[in-house]
Amino acid sequence: MGLRFNPKPTPRFDQSLVPVINENFNRLAILLASITTEHIGATAPENPYPGQLWIDTNTYSVRVWDGSNWNPRYIGFTPTINQSVTLTKTLVYSKYKKEGPEVKIRSHWNITSAGTAGQQIIHTLPFTSLVAGNSSVGSGFYYNGAVNIPVVVYMPTTTTVGFLRCDNGNELGAGTTAANGHALTINFEYEATS
Repeated sequence: MGLRFNPKPTPRFDQSLVPVINENFNRLAILLASITTEHIGATAPENPYPGQLWIDTNTYSVRVWDGSNWNPRYIGFTPTINQSVTLTKTLVYSKYKKEGPEVKIRSHWNITSAGTAGQQIIHTLPFTSLVAGNSSVGSGFYYNGAVNIPVVVYMPTTTTVGFLRCDNGNELGAGTTAANGHALTINFEYEATS
């Protein structure tokens, strides 16, 4: 949709301009009301405007028009965090960006409940992974209430990621009980089934 607004010419200002100005504002309001903020479909919308969203039904991705290109956009989601029991948490942020099958995730959450000692801490995925097999997919930090512990993010199943401590190679959870005041910040990417 091409947007065109051609205001009526206005003479030097005097009281007679008020109706012309009001008509121009009304025409502009009608034009602005006709703007679609998002387009859902298999092909990009014609004549996009900067900031317009396109939900691509071929790749299941959300893109935003920057005036020249369609760029992927991060979308918020709420993962489940477990350590044998579902942990309560405060999400600082948890977002993914999906381009075709490629998924990138940035997540930071503060734990507000206790987990089960000796059990692995896991984080659910927004999309099923094409493969699992304990492959490394990212990194991050686990704050245990005193220090940040570097972690490697790995994929033990097609629906979750786990964490290996870089300081001792153990799974995060073996010897670490999630507790109120702990936090995890991670960045990772993987290939989804669709």
